[in-house]
Amino acid sequence: MTAFASGLDDATTRFDRNEPQLNVSTGPDDERDTTTPAAIVESMRAVPLAGGLQPAGRERLTTSLVVNTTGDATIRAGVPAGWLIGDRTGTGAQGERNDVGIVLPPDRAPLVSPSTPTRSPRPATPPSPRRQRSRYGGSSVNSRHTTLGKERSWDT
Repeated sequence: MTAFASGLDDATTRFDRNEPQLNVSTGPDDERDTTTPAAIVESMRAVPLAGGLQPAGRERLTTSLVVNTTGDATIRAGVPAGWLIGDRTGTGAQGERNDVGIVLPPDRAPLVSPSTPTRSPRPATPPSPRRQRSRYGGSSVNSRHTTLGKERSWDT
């Protein structure tokens, strides 16, 4: 993965371990498996937005971002109805949060929104299993957002 990031001219992002170990930090001085908001923005522009993947891989990535629901209470919460959004969120055991979203407003260029605070004001709490189950299973992003279809595309 680090070699892939380097191929995107990203000299900042590091992948030192594999899942799930890469999600465990020993504290703020742990430099393993790190990046910066600026590197996230550039990588997200290069991969799903600028064709950094083959078409099938790009479709798989963008669909997984759009149907993801873990950002419903964070990144997606402030996005107006009708805007297409794809996101991924991450929460560490010590309350760290790392959220990134690609927002496609109607008739405007895509926006990439990274949020990487080092501490959360509360301990990490995952969404309830009921909420998770109710959001999976279709192409619907959520009740406030459009679905991924021919009318909206990552190509703008």
